[in-house]
Amino acid sequence: MKPELRAGLSILLQQQQNKWVGFVPGLDIESQGHTSEEALKATLDAVDLFFEVCLARGTLESALTELGFQLKSSSEGRMAVHEDIKVPIQIPIEPLTKTHHGPTV
Repeated sequence: MKPELRAGLSILLQQQQNKWVGFVPGLDIESQGHTSEEALKATLDAVDLFFEVCLARGTLESALTELGFQLKSSSEGRMAVHEDIKVPIQIPIEPLTKTHHGPTV
């Protein structure tokens, strides 16, 4: 069962020449597509992949810290707060306690 991760992130879409680009401020993630819908889907996929890989490796907290997030504890658990993102990211505790021992095949 995958851990639930809640994040209130904005995706900015912009047309550039003959393509659309999606950008996620705060996470520094960017992707593109031929249409705005393709760019949105590609950007959402990139965000999902970012969190999936970080959770699998046990590096979510350090990755978010490198991106300028501040880690805080609240009654709802661990949160990552960033000045450019209005809704904090709720960090699941389970996967972050596991130790990563190299790539999984």
